[in-house]
This record gives sequence, C-alpha cells and structure tokens, in this order.
Amino acid sequence: MKNKTFYLQVSRTCNERMLDCQRIHHYLVCNGWVPIKHSDQADLLIISTCASSNPEEVYSEELIKRYDKIRNNESTMVVVGCIAAINPERIKIFNNCIFLSPSEIDKLDNILNSKIHLSAISEPNIISKKDVPYNAFERYIIQFKMLFSKKYNKTMLSFSYIIKNILNRILLIKAHINPYITTYHTDYYYLRISNGCVGECSYCAIKFGIGRLRSRPLEEIISEFKEGLSSEKNMFIVSAEDTGCYGIDIGSNIVGLLKELSKAGEGYNYNLIIINFNARWLVKYYTDLKEYISKNKNILYYLQIPIQSGSNKILKQMNRPYIIEDVIRCIKGIKSIMPELPLATDIIVGFPGETQEDHEATKHLVQDIDFCFMDVFGYEDRLNTVASKLNNKIKSTLVENRVNEIMKIQSKKTKITSLIKKAFEII
Repeated sequence: MKNKTFYLQVSRTCNERMLDCQRIHHYLVCNGWVPIKHSDQADLLIISTCASSNPEEVYSEELIKRYDKIRNNESTMVVVGCIAAINPERIKIFNNCIFLSPSEIDKLDNILNSKIHLSAISEPNIISKKDVPYNAFERYIIQFKMLFSKKYNKTMLSFSYIIKNILNRILLIKAHINPYITTYHTDYYYLRISNGCVGECSYCAIKFGIGRLRSRPLEEIISEFKEGLSSEKNMFIVSAEDTGCYGIDIGSNIVGLLKELSKAGEGYNYNLIIINFNARWLVKYYTDLKEYISKNKNILYYLQIPIQSGSNKILKQMNRPYIIEDVIRCIKGIKSIMPELPLATDIIVGFPGETQEDHEATKHLVQDIDFCFMDVFGYEDRLNTVASKLNNKIKSTLVENRVNEIMKIQSKKTKITSLIKKAFEII
C-alpha cells in the first residue's frame, strides 16, 4: 500500500508555532506519512498561519488562498496557527479547509484517524529547516501583490507611505537584527516549558489562540535538558509564550525551574537564552532571580523582557500589572551584578490615548536602559480585544512616526558587527 504524503509550510518564523509544526512533522512521520516538496502532489497540506497583526492576518489569508488553489482535489488541507481563533470571520470563505488553533492541534488524531496520538509525541528541541520550511521569497511576492490590491486598502497604508517607511526602516535595521535569536540555528536546543499564558493584556489577540497556561512537568524539562547536554548541545533556549509565568498552574515557578536546570547542568559548559520573560514576573521574582543570576553569571547568555511602554498610565490601560519605576529598578539591579548581560525588550507605541507625554516616557525608558535589542510595534486594533473598544485612537501616521523615533534612539545605542552577515542569518 502506498504511503500517504504531506506538505508542510509556515507563514512566519514564530518560535512557538514552528515548534508546533516540528512536533506535527514528527507526529505525521510516526504515523507513516511521507513528506514531499510539492504541495500539488500531497495528500495532506499543513499550513501554519499567523494573526498577530492585521498585515499578518491578511498575508495568512492570501497564503491559504494560494495553497487551496493549487492543491489537488483529493487532498486534505489543515490550517494551524492563531488565525482561526483570532478572526473566525476571515476564514469562513474557506469551505474545504480545516482550521485548528494552537490549543486544538490534538484534534489531528480524529481528523487523520491516527494510530499514534499527538500526545505521545514529545516536544521538539530543534527546529529543522528541512522539516519546517519558511519561504521568505514567497512571502515577499505575496506581500508585494497585496500593496496593489484595492481589497486591502483598509488594512494597508498607501503604497508611497509604505515605501517611504521601508526605506526608513532599512536605515534603522541594526536596531532590529538580533544575532541571539535565529530560528534555524542548529546549535540551539529548545526547552519549551509551557503553552498559553495567564495574562489579560488589553491589546492582545494571541491569547485567544493559545489558551490558558499549561506548564510542563519540571521532570520532563530537566530530562530533555540532560539529553541535550549528553548530545553535546551547549546553547539552550528557554521558550514559551510567557516564560515568566511558568509553574503557576502546577505549584512551581520559573526561578525554581532555573535553579533545577543549574543543578542538573553542574560540570557542563552551557548557556541559557531566556525569551518572553514578561516584566511582571521580573518584578515579582526579582529577589530570587537576582540571587540566581549572581550565582550563574557564566550560564545566562541573554534575557528578553517585554515591557511595552514607559508610561504608567498606558501600562495600566494595557492591563500590564506593574509600574515602570519597579521595572527599571529591577533591571538596573540585575545589570549591577551582571553588566555584560544582553537585555532585549518589546515596545508598543501609539496605544489609544497615548499623549506626547506618554511617548516621552517611553523614549526616556529606551534612553535610560541599555537594551542590546528591541522590537518596536505600532499599536493596531485587534478583533474582540478590550483595547479595540477604547476611544482616543492615534492616527496611523503619528503611530508610525513614533515607532521611527523609538527606533532611532535604539539605533544609536545598538552596536552590531558584521551587520549584513547577521541579517542573512535571521532571514
């Protein structure tokens, strides 16, 4: 009997969704499916989408259309990722596709009548470019076509304005190139510690797709860590949608996990990269975290702390439960014991009601703290979020100007060698 074939494609290099897809790839292979490179010949298509922003959502729709059009009539097409949970209205036009949000991928068992269930497939520790391909060229072609489509005038800015800002961003690219995070870096070993989050950020739609926090048992994580060490891996990424909230649902916490990793790694030469460590947990666990860092300076390699704004008023409206003074105090405290630690953050500008004074507070934050890298996002309404219902929206042109202001400040502070080489590593 001929083995059934599958084709898998991701729309964006999002670590969490790519880990999902790597796991799905393993799952399909274990159930006898054979991966192929041509989507029009596959019995099954798995397309991973993103809907973290309006442009990403539009792009995902176009990607689904493309593969739905070229696949063979007998094939099954399953669309995974956040789009189904974030904007179910957008996907109603696809009658012949099956949509699964990140918290629903175990439904593949029934859809495919699998003998080996997804729950039996362990979390992946490496993202393979071969197994989980991302076609950057295809993305650029689709996005370029979108610029000229009247259908998307409401979601895309004018062509001339986009080109102007693309050129401006190119000049500021060094503030956005992060050599510490490269999805296909084969030397990196992922420790996925949880799925979902406990946050209620007013602007976030991703939470609709990922669900509530589901922490993995500490023993499983430690076991994977030891396997990585035994395989001579020395760069570990502690990964989750929000690493800082790990363990809250199982009577543990992130610092306890880090300490256990430290014990398990005694005698080995390795480093930890910690991403998506919400500033709320930095404040909550500051004393214990500072003690951990002071004892493990040779281990901690990079720490990403999304802060989002330097204005307490805006943080409150974002439903981020901390004040900026506490965050700055904690960061400076950590820097005092490990000044060489690379810190990164995420910033959102143009949140509804953001005044010039609020914007200046964020500029002050960026100037005051020595971040090595920063992602700056312009606020945009996301369907069914609390923030989308707020008044005093900021004009898109002003939002973009404020994004560029923050990027310029960070650009002056960011020092990167071999810029072009690292840019291509990211791509």
